[in-house]
Amino acid sequence: MANELRHKTVGTELTQTEFEDEALHQLDSQATGDIIYASSATQLTRLAKGAESHFLKQGASIPEWATNPAGATIVRKTADQTVNDSATLVNDTHLLLAVGANDVWIIEVILKYTSPSVTPDLDHLWAVPSGGEARGIYDFKINGVMDAGADMTSERKMDTGSGIVYYGMYRILYVGGGTAGNLQLQWAQSTATSENTVMQENSCIIAYQLA
Repeated sequence: MANELRHKTVGTELTQTEFEDEALHQLDSQATGDIIYASSATQLTRLAKGAESHFLKQGASIPEWATNPAGATIVRKTADQTVNDSATLVNDTHLLLAVGANDVWIIEVILKYTSPSVTPDLDHLWAVPSGGEARGIYDFKINGVMDAGADMTSERKMDTGSGIVYYGMYRILYVGGGTAGNLQLQWAQSTATSENTVMQENSCIIAYQLA
């Protein structure tokens, strides 16, 4: 049997020193970092060490190494972006997420924005690759609205107000439809106004790929 725990070969007789030697028992093919597990009610067996960052999980009947699940993909807006006197949607220069053809993602977004007055407000939507679907929950300053199950590819308005910094928050489930591309925030002033409406630095996307 491979990898079993067994006595080290010492010849036909054991001296006391050999009997008490900590190396008397060895695993077949033993190496630094290996661990021991019970492969049956009577047998101890070697599990070779895993690769760096692997973790130990229970398989159907014995332990096994597994790769860490993918961590969060984080996109942070690293600089302010300004729209002035324009109601034409533009791509946000930072807030986009690359997605595969049939990917599934859970995505959280915080938008931080401001404008000098209540006049322009802010229109926005999420553009997705062909066939993709982005639905979920949003919460932002527009008469205290929170909507569940909303289609995030539909254009929506957020209030602006007299230099106040507002925050918009989303939780989106994205399901790919066979086309790779970007989940992309697009935004503009709702009413073209001669003032600087700013999507601010540190707005962010935190996303986890499910499939």
